[in-house]
Amino acid sequence: MRAITPVRAARLSREQFEEAAGNNRKLYGELLNLAYRKTASLVREQARIHSELDIAARIQTGFLRRDFRELEVQLHLKVWASMEPAKEVGEIFTICF
Repeated sequence: MRAITPVRAARLSREQFEEAAGNNRKLYGELLNLAYRKTASLVREQARIHSELDIAARIQTGFLRRDFRELEVQLHLKVWASMEPAKEVGEIFTICF
């Protein structure tokens, strides 16, 4: 749907919207369809991002060493590691004590 004349955004109350929608059922249907498509698109995007972060977390944890016995014997130290996967994509940050 395209406007023939310039369009201005306006704040409508629910009653004003329902009145305008009642006067033009086609417009109401198109607005509902637009809202549905936008919502579905956002849900798909959110699922994609969640999946990518899950994959990234598995990759990050795959880099971690799990058995430190050999290192503990060599250094005469108790070694322990912990990692919290990233919640957004970016650089890898590592702290060692």
